[in-house]
Amino acid sequence: MRALVDLDRRWIFLVVFILLAIVVIWPLNLPVRVTPMTQGIYNYIENLPAGSVLWLGLDYGPSVAGELNPQLTAVVEHAFRKNLRIITYTMWQTQGTIGRNIIDKLLKEYKKEYGTDWVDLGFKPGGITNLRLMTSSLKEAAAGVDYQGKSLDEFPLTREVKALDKPYVAFIIDFPAGTPGAAEYLAIVTEVKGVPMGVGQIQMSVADSMQFVHSGQYKGMIPGLRGAAEYEKLIGKPGTAVRAMDGQTLAAGFVGLLIVLGNVIYFSTRGR
Repeated sequence: MRALVDLDRRWIFLVVFILLAIVVIWPLNLPVRVTPMTQGIYNYIENLPAGSVLWLGLDYGPSVAGELNPQLTAVVEHAFRKNLRIITYTMWQTQGTIGRNIIDKLLKEYKKEYGTDWVDLGFKPGGITNLRLMTSSLKEAAAGVDYQGKSLDEFPLTREVKALDKPYVAFIIDFPAGTPGAAEYLAIVTEVKGVPMGVGQIQMSVADSMQFVHSGQYKGMIPGLRGAAEYEKLIGKPGTAVRAMDGQTLAAGFVGLLIVLGNVIYFSTRGR
C-alpha cells in the first residue's frame, strides 16, 4: 500500500500514453451507439437524390479542427458516395486550407472533378452581410470568383447554382466554432429561404444547439468527436474519430480504476 501511495504520477501518465498509442496502432472499434441527432443528418443526406447540391459552411479554425475535421471527412465521404455535389464557403479567415485539404483528398479518392462535383468559394469578407447577399446572388457575394480567383462562370456547378436558395441548394451543414456560424445560417437562410440545415458542433456548444434540434429547425446535429465516430460507423468506415473514442474509453476506464484503487488505499490505511 505504501508503494502505491508514493507512486510517481509519471507512471500514470506513461500508462495513459501507452493505452492511447495502442488504439492508434491497433484500433479496437469498440461499439458506439448512434444518437438520433447524428442519425438525422445521415438520413437526410442518404435520402437526397443524386446530383443534389450540399452546402457546407466551414466556420472554424485550427483550434477545433480535432473535433470538426473528422465530422467533415465523414460527411463528405457520404456525399460523394451518394453522388451529391458540394459547395464550400467560410466566414472565418482562420479556416485557411483546413477543410479544403480534406475535401481535395477525397475528391481524388472518389474520382470526382473540381468545378463539377465541388467548388470552394473560400473565405469572403463581410460575415453575415455577405451571407445574406449569397441568398440572392452567389456570384455577386463571391465577387465572381472561387478561392483560387478563377471565375465562377468556368465551373458547371456554379453556373447552375445562382444563389444560396431552395431551388438550387438541397441541404446546408454548418461546422461552426462560434460566431458567425450556424445561428446566422438558421436566421438568414433556413428561416427566410426555407433551405433545410443541420449542424456539426464542437462538444462544448452541443447544449446551445439542442433547442433547435428539438424544435426541428435543425434536421440533426453531429455532437463533437463522439458524433464524428457515430457518423463513421454509419458510413461503414471507422477512422480517426472511432480511434479517438477507443482511446477515451480506455483512458476513462483506467482513471476509474485509479479512483477505486485510491479509495481502497484510503480506507485501508486511514486508521494508521
